[in-house]
Amino acid sequence: MKKKLRIGITAVGAAVLSGIFFWVLMMYMRPMDDAVYDLSMTWSQESEGAPDDWVYDQKGWTVFTQEGDTITELEPDGYGSFFALGEPGQTFYYSRVMTEKLDDATIQAGGADRNIAVFLDGMLLYTDCPELDNRIGALHLPMSGFSREDVQVKLPSDYVGKTLTIAQSTEPIPDFPDAPSLDSPIKVYPLAVTLYSGYAYESSLIAESFQTAVPTALIFAMGVVLLGAMVWQAVSRIPDIHLLFVSLTAFLWMAREMLRAPFFYRYFGASVPGEQLVQDVPLFVLLLFVSAKLSSWRRIAGWCVAAVHMAVLLAEIILEESGHLTLEFITWSPAAGLFGLLTVLGLTFLEWKQKKLFGRLFSVLSGAGVVLYWIVVAACAVAGHSLLSFVSMAYFRNILQMIMMLAGLIAVAAEFVYGEVSRRLETQLLLQRSELTQRNYESIQRQHEEILMLRHDMAKHMHMLRRMTQEETVAEYLDSLIGEQKKIHPVLQSGNEIVDIILNGKLMEASEVGIEIRIVNGSAPEKLMVPDKDLCALLMNVMDNAVKAAGVSGVSEPYIELDLHISGNFFVFTCENPTGHEEPKSKQQGLGLKIMQQITARYGILMESRHDTDHYMVTVAIPLM
Repeated sequence: MKKKLRIGITAVGAAVLSGIFFWVLMMYMRPMDDAVYDLSMTWSQESEGAPDDWVYDQKGWTVFTQEGDTITELEPDGYGSFFALGEPGQTFYYSRVMTEKLDDATIQAGGADRNIAVFLDGMLLYTDCPELDNRIGALHLPMSGFSREDVQVKLPSDYVGKTLTIAQSTEPIPDFPDAPSLDSPIKVYPLAVTLYSGYAYESSLIAESFQTAVPTALIFAMGVVLLGAMVWQAVSRIPDIHLLFVSLTAFLWMAREMLRAPFFYRYFGASVPGEQLVQDVPLFVLLLFVSAKLSSWRRIAGWCVAAVHMAVLLAEIILEESGHLTLEFITWSPAAGLFGLLTVLGLTFLEWKQKKLFGRLFSVLSGAGVVLYWIVVAACAVAGHSLLSFVSMAYFRNILQMIMMLAGLIAVAAEFVYGEVSRRLETQLLLQRSELTQRNYESIQRQHEEILMLRHDMAKHMHMLRRMTQEETVAEYLDSLIGEQKKIHPVLQSGNEIVDIILNGKLMEASEVGIEIRIVNGSAPEKLMVPDKDLCALLMNVMDNAVKAAGVSGVSEPYIELDLHISGNFFVFTCENPTGHEEPKSKQQGLGLKIMQQITARYGILMESRHDTDHYMVTVAIPLM
């Protein structure tokens, strides 16, 4: 009782400490929002679409072009863009008076592929093109030619009340088919602008790092644990190749999350070779992994949909590199991925009747995750949030992939733990069964020795009485007893004492329950290469199964037929018994079979079994010394 109490207290303490640890991590995953002002004129949240109740607000900005001292104000369209630009490639400006007071104020402007210059009351604070004439009205900023992360510019401490002006480049020559003519109004889109406190900016960087580091670290830890589990299995027995699949999937998923991190492009630039493969290959490996856990035609079907997804992915990469990728084909990859995920998930539900732990746990967890996701979407719809991003095919594919990945990790971990516990329990039961078999052998051996001693003593006593009596009737009776005793002999006399002790004990047990004993041949070598302990376990398990099978109610003529002989360099032992329609398949019989398999493998013994509707036969061939 005290031990259970200590274990319970330890478990509760570990849970509390884990909860505190993750609560601290969650604090760092949330940036400081009370020192941030969104000064964007458009909806700036890239992770979701603008809500239906969003109202355009210019937030004090004036958007204009300036050539020398000539200022032309641009007209807003009410959605965050402006038109009436004079010519393609012309630099435009947007400015406002800064009224928000913050400590260590920092301006962040969205990067995209635009070059910018930042001024405060006409004084240059930052420029992407220091070689140009950086004066308001004289700037002609070129496009950068590649996408980049946001630009941060620290404001001086006396910025309040001064005018902030941002110059931004535009496309010099329209290069898309539906571009407006030079006589048509040309639209421009000011970049998203945010005013941070320096502390809030640092907080946002820390939050971005933790939002990536925490899940990727957990995924990496899970992958390492599963890989270690496979190595552990490889050392102790045949490894489960599925653990390699799922650990590889975890590592690829970790790489995918790191590629999607907000700070990735600050380190590696606009693009990385193979980035698309790294992002989509985890889905392919996930499909392979889950399909490998299925059986029959369901496994082949899962592998086929995985192959289709990879073919579409490779085709998209080839077309993109060759410059022939179309907008219609871009949707094929998420569609193929979503189709593959839904198909494999449906196949796992069809696997339910197989009663496999992984299939049932995976399908339940994945199904619950999908249901929970749509409950959240419905709740967001009731609350009035925009559902454009939630219901898009690519977004739902990513969510479903994450749900199925987590379900797969949990299911394979649970299956591994269950398998290890079952294996250890089975090992313990096998050890107990072996010890019980050894005790039975020792008991039979003692009984055999006691019976031999008793027969020997009884024979001497009867001979003594025969010599002492003078009465003819008593003498005749003693002579008959002495004659009957000489006729008594064991059922089997093979020439091997250990074999005779084991088999005669079991054959006597069979005779007592009405099972007919048939001996075809009964010869064995005096010595065998198998130690007595293991020989006892092997033969007793064969005979135990034979007695149980022959004694069931469905057998009309119960019998056990033994054939012991030497053939070449082997001692061959064959046991045959009838089978009934209600033949019991107990756990002990399964353990007996495992013990027999272990012994035969240990000493190079050959074992073969044949089973038909009428009888069961097992043959054991032991190499001679």
